[in-house]
Amino acid sequence: MEDGENTPEENPHPHTHPYMIFPLVLLFFLTGLLGFLVCHVLKKKGYRCRTDELEDDPPQD
Repeated sequence: MEDGENTPEENPHPHTHPYMIFPLVLLFFLTGLLGFLVCHVLKKKGYRCRTDELEDDPPQD
């Protein structure tokens, strides 16, 4: 071999941990669930949770 030209490059981290995705998915799930529960509680108190753009709704008397 000439000066290592034909040697494959070594990956410093050859074995990544694929199971690390599970805590991330769980974190996103719990964050979404918490947002849903907060919206549900606020809705019971009379607030409106919206995810779309604000529109000028006529006031409901």
